Amino acid sequence: MKKYIFISPLLLCLLSLYSCYDDSSTLATNNIGNITFTEKQSELYVGSMEELTLTPDIQIAEGTNTNALTYEWALTETPVTSSSSYNFEYEIISTDPQLNYIVERPVSTSPYTLLLTITDTVHDNLQYTKYWKIYVQSTFLDGLLISDTQNGTTSDLTLINNQAFTVNYNKDEQIFRKILTSLNGQPFNGLMQTLVYEVMGYGSSIQTNQVWAILGDATLARFNCLDYTQNGQFEDQSLIIDKPNGLQVLSAFQSHSNFYINTSNNLYTLASSTVNRFSGPAGALSSYKVNNNVIAYSPNTGHVSNSLSGADQQHLTFYDKERASFITCNGSGQFMQVKSFDANNNFDPNKLPNQTAISAVVFEDMSQIVFLMKDDTNGTYSIYTFSRYIGEEGHYDGDNWIVTSPSQPASARNKYTIPSEGTALLDKAISIFFSNRNLLLYVTTTDGIYTINYGAGSTATVSTTAKYTPQSGEIITKAKMYQQGLYNYNCNLIVGDNPTVPQTEWNNKAIIVTTQSSEYEGKVHIIPITQVASGTLDPSKAKTYDGFGKILDVTTTGY
Repeated sequence: MKKYIFISPLLLCLLSLYSCYDDSSTLATNNIGNITFTEKQSELYVGSMEELTLTPDIQIAEGTNTNALTYEWALTETPVTSSSSYNFEYEIISTDPQLNYIVERPVSTSPYTLLLTITDTVHDNLQYTKYWKIYVQSTFLDGLLISDTQNGTTSDLTLINNQAFTVNYNKDEQIFRKILTSLNGQPFNGLMQTLVYEVMGYGSSIQTNQVWAILGDATLARFNCLDYTQNGQFEDQSLIIDKPNGLQVLSAFQSHSNFYINTSNNLYTLASSTVNRFSGPAGALSSYKVNNNVIAYSPNTGHVSNSLSGADQQHLTFYDKERASFITCNGSGQFMQVKSFDANNNFDPNKLPNQTAISAVVFEDMSQIVFLMKDDTNGTYSIYTFSRYIGEEGHYDGDNWIVTSPSQPASARNKYTIPSEGTALLDKAISIFFSNRNLLLYVTTTDGIYTINYGAGSTATVSTTAKYTPQSGEIITKAKMYQQGLYNYNCNLIVGDNPTVPQTEWNNKAIIVTTQSSEYEGKVHIIPITQVASGTLDPSKAKTYDGFGKILDVTTTGY
């Protein structure tokens, strides 16, 4: 229930006088009739979506009929600033003597106004009032972010903070459900099918933690993780400047120092350190076409294995079907260069026709690039690995440079054929992804998660025994590696030579799994990996969250 309260300039002055009296009185009270406010605190700080609990300090005169007192708590709809008009819209949030209220207001540096009115109904409805300034701060730290829908048309966000998913978190687990409905009065109009965390201006005064959402109609939206207000939409130029009619957004990711979207008009890129919208397609890649939306990329700006060149080398690779070739990139922005891999006796990356890319990864230390490919002619699958460029090593002897190890070009490495039992699993898979630390491919079907090991000989080894199966009556709908938010933005911050952000317990050591028991009854499971080399999972130690509709995606955020 809402009401409008008109505060006239005269009344505002009177309130100011009461405030002056309150501050200057030796009793620190505001005493009018039978009710005395002895509350000294006039400013309160609370997190958005957290509970505000307040029991006012009051003295009630002896003989007062307390059953005749009514309470009304009201909170302004918007923050009150020095430029606000005198017409404030209040929402009545409680009629109990003690306030217990989940604060559903956006984060603001300006305070909201909380008004308590106590009415003495047996003494001519005499009213006693008390005001507080309420500062709403962000409570949305890094954690698990889930998008789901209850009707197939609109969607909403849920954030989970706990010690396993949130850096330096020592409180009880908090689950913030239906964030957009709570803050805006309604869910998001559209289906947030894919969520991607990104940081604009990391470490600077303009740093903004944000989530890009690829919608069901292949358009974009973006939300500020501070309070999940929308800070970009597809319809205007707040996200993309050069946007041809019918542009479809297929995926989004961070590679090296830039943020990318893969679209029906090829790859777009922006320098996320200073820029927050895409201008147009990446010029160096304008004539190339990513096959099947599969890209091997590395959110790594400096942490590489020994003797490798900088992290800007081969940080982004994809298969171009029309060219029958793998394309790899060095550098970013205007300095991006398109390169190729040298062939070896195992395969020629520049002459590999009739293939479809299925999944890909760049290892955490950038030691190798891996692709799963399907042969269009016979339906078989193979894993192809690549080596990155290795720079020349040596030392100076006076003015002379002595080479101790010559440079090695980026090149083909190995090919591993997947046997028929792996083909059977891959053909019915709903999620396929590589580990970026171990020689392991995860294959997820609706009824289980399986693994394929590679690296020995020329044939991969398929584990046909599921590492995880859902409960009876449930089906798996999606699975991915659990990686903390800032790791996906710049893993060098987490695992580099001089990390600045603590690594969460399960980073790269757990699998995110979503299941559905019916169309609008979904669960999220985070299942730890107990043996990283084989991909063994321990469902008994999983963290499971229910209460969702149809789960669209799960990602991790940073802070």
